[in-house]
Amino acid sequence: CRDIIKNGYNGYLFQKGNVSELEKKIMKVYNLKKFQLNKIQNNARLRVISHFDEQVVIQKKLNFIKKSI
Repeated sequence: CRDIIKNGYNGYLFQKGNVSELEKKIMKVYNLKKFQLNKIQNNARLRVISHFDEQVVIQKKLNFIKKSI
């Protein structure tokens, strides 16, 4: 997740197994104003589209294969 999520930009990270920290992050999201939540959601969507869209992944694989040949 740390490769995908940028803390506070497109989501929130917490230390694995740290229930207290997870609770704090859940409450942080719960207490966000609508525009703040929308911004994080939009940032997350843009990150997925720009890095993990099917065409992007295929192109990265093709480029890797071309470089390997």
